[in-house]
Amino acid sequence: PLSHISLKKSIHYSRMNSLRTLLSTEAQSMRDPDNARRVDTSSETFHNPIWRKLIVQWCYAVIDRIGADRELVCIAVGILDRYIAAQSPSKRVHQVTDKKAYETSVMSSLLLTTRLFAADSCICMNDLVEKSATSISISDIVETAQDMYKSLTWETNSPTAIRFAHAIVQLLPKTLPESSKAEIFQNSVYEIEQSVHDEVCMSLPASLVAWMAVDNILEENGLISTEERCHFRSLVSDCTGHSHSISLCRRLASFGCDAASCEEEDDSTIVFFQPRSLRDIPVVSQTDLAEESRKRQTSSEETDDEESSLHRSKRSKYLHDLSAL
Repeated sequence: PLSHISLKKSIHYSRMNSLRTLLSTEAQSMRDPDNARRVDTSSETFHNPIWRKLIVQWCYAVIDRIGADRELVCIAVGILDRYIAAQSPSKRVHQVTDKKAYETSVMSSLLLTTRLFAADSCICMNDLVEKSATSISISDIVETAQDMYKSLTWETNSPTAIRFAHAIVQLLPKTLPESSKAEIFQNSVYEIEQSVHDEVCMSLPASLVAWMAVDNILEENGLISTEERCHFRSLVSDCTGHSHSISLCRRLASFGCDAASCEEEDDSTIVFFQPRSLRDIPVVSQTDLAEESRKRQTSSEETDDEESSLHRSKRSKYLHDLSAL
């Protein structure tokens, strides 16, 4: 019996440590200059909300097309937000009001994200250019991607709300079946995916957004008792240092209603939710960005062979490859 109790405690501490590790990484990343700058400007909204919603839907469509993880969109939009917040006031206004500049920034952030974080899938720059309604060139995308790399800090990769949701769900009562936890996780991911188009949600700590998304699902499905929910809230609050936010819960819930409304009005505008299995999601590290770095020889012409070579290059070498294009 004693060994059984020790095993259960070990599992509990292990699950708590997973969340604490993510929280530590988040706290460290929030001290980075561009993340700190984004928090300082969180009361301001820079994006045209209609444009932002369209570009998020477009990013999901592209990621679904290449069969990559939808979490990449959270990372890409986070890079976009940090980049825009890092601009001078005059350049920032141009960045969010000029269609070509805005679209180029979106493409560049998505390109950087897939090259740095996608396991196997890469986006071809020629395909991105073809999808553009404006006269964007490959050189425009590369130039903006280079500027993003120089303008932002890359020492720490802040975990996404999806990763926090996975860790938080693991803290649910052990009496809850794994299938129920998987359902809670999947539905939480849906709310998180819908929240990416919201500039306010993206400026908040990912850990808080994840907790409120999970809390919304627990409120809706009633899989645990009121007493268990109160204990769970207390546990997560003590671990994260956050207070429960009713306003954020309502904000997240409203995105689901908006998505349902879009589905009734126009099927082509739906951001489809793809179910995810409850699994251990590895935390992406950027410590390998500086390792095995090399620069390719500068080429005056961008050939198909060069594009193929770029697609095969490792993500740890990609930023260095950009400067050689």
